[in-house]
Amino acid sequence: DVIKIDIDGSEPLMMDGLFQLIDSNDEIQIIMEYCPVLWSAGGYHPLPILQKFAERGFSFHIIGYDSQLVPTTVEALAMYSRPEHLDLKIGRSKALC
Repeated sequence: DVIKIDIDGSEPLMMDGLFQLIDSNDEIQIIMEYCPVLWSAGGYHPLPILQKFAERGFSFHIIGYDSQLVPTTVEALAMYSRPEHLDLKIGRSKALC
């Protein structure tokens, strides 16, 4: 019920398969490295991908250096332009851990 994704900017390449998997599991939780600078360099815009999660009822939290979960939005993540990655926890609200 937990997936960890850290593939150095290639995350968009596996999203179709990921969405098939999460559509069949209501409890799935995802920990993902997020670096939209790398996504954009590969020709992928973050907003449409992030919106697909939101449309499925997922919420987003940034995992802070102190392990605190900080709520964030699709729009804020899509505008993130720093070269450093963020660690995200993506899950449906009812299954927050």
